[in-house]
Amino acid sequence: MSVDDDRDTARLNAGEDIEQFTTKSRLRSLFQARDDAAEAISNASMKELQLQERNVDEKHAKRIVDKHVRESVRAYVYECEPLLQNTDIGLDLYQNQPLHTVSLPSGEDTTVQINGETVDDEAYAVNGIRGYIEYTGATVDRSKIELTDNGMQSRSDSYTIAPPRGLSESVFRSLNTLLADLGIGLEAEIDDDDNEWQI
Repeated sequence: MSVDDDRDTARLNAGEDIEQFTTKSRLRSLFQARDDAAEAISNASMKELQLQERNVDEKHAKRIVDKHVRESVRAYVYECEPLLQNTDIGLDLYQNQPLHTVSLPSGEDTTVQINGETVDDEAYAVNGIRGYIEYTGATVDRSKIELTDNGMQSRSDSYTIAPPRGLSESVFRSLNTLLADLGIGLEAEIDDDDNEWQI
């Protein structure tokens, strides 16, 4: 058990209102998730370079860092879930708000699937936080017919396009805007005199 947990328990035992205690704990978790996501986003380029210095190829380094950013932003989303589902502006952000447009490959021999459905457009709009959570990337199948010594042969390549970092960054900014619109400050400070959270 950490020192913070001991302080929280002591305050609760000292008669602090359970609702106030719960609110403070939730805000603390929310701000920590926000800080973790902000750190992942701001350090992304540096982390990519560090991985490349360790002989990780550029594309793989980008995928690793983008995945870390996405996981950090998703953790922030989960902390914001009560605000997304229990307020009108949160519900609109969760269900409808355009967040990012992902460019997709196209061509007559190319099939793109997103969330198990074939997409014929050259771009895919991710709308709402729910769309962000559900979007795991695009699966691309390309088939070619090649003329070989044995005649015509069909060859197929398949690969996945991971969700872009820009999508996670857009979600991060949208959540920050939601908190500001709801009047929830983006920083919580501890008063050193009484170790109380000042929100």
